[in-house]
Amino acid sequence: MLLANEAVADANEQVADAQQDFAKTDAAAYKKLTKAESEAMIKTANAEFDVAKTAAAGRYDVAKEKCDALSGVSQDSCVSTAEAALAASIAESTAIRDAALVQAGRHE
Repeated sequence: MLLANEAVADANEQVADAQQDFAKTDAAAYKKLTKAESEAMIKTANAEFDVAKTAAAGRYDVAKEKCDALSGVSQDSCVSTAEAALAASIAESTAIRDAALVQAGRHE
């Protein structure tokens, strides 16, 4: 009976050791995965920001062309509106990117 109990205790110890080794390996793999996900989130946020900024610049260029057809106060007002829309679009894109970067930083 004593040998059986020792065998069971030895087996339980081996199982516990194996579980600990697996947990260490699993934690390392999880950390590596979350780091890769975080890096991908950062790249995506920066790429989306670049696209949004380029789109805003394109909208501004189109609006500015339309303003060139006007003259005087109307043209000045049109250009001011286009510039304000550009600034608002860039500010919004920056806020979205920065929020995504914070989220990516906390993802790890």
